[in-house]
Amino acid sequence: MANELLTTITERMKDEEFTKQLLANKTKEEVQAFLSANGIDCTIEQVQELGQYLKEQLGKKELSIEQMEAVAGGGFFDFIKKVASDIWDAITG
Repeated sequence: MANELLTTITERMKDEEFTKQLLANKTKEEVQAFLSANGIDCTIEQVQELGQYLKEQLGKKELSIEQMEAVAGGGFFDFIKKVASDIWDAITG
């Protein structure tokens, strides 16, 4: 995935509402449409890469300071980890 795209999505995911809406999508096509509607153009392949990247990052036991700052609080991280894991398994599985 292009570094610029990942940076853009990571920045947008600092917004809790954006992240909840992103993770509410059930298919790659829905994720792509949601991102497009929010001004982020990407391919289905990039959506798959994003899903894999998020799953890998959320599965790590330790996060960098930068990654922790990208998540709005510890309780929200637990919520995102569970939801993201389930959704991205469905999308990329």
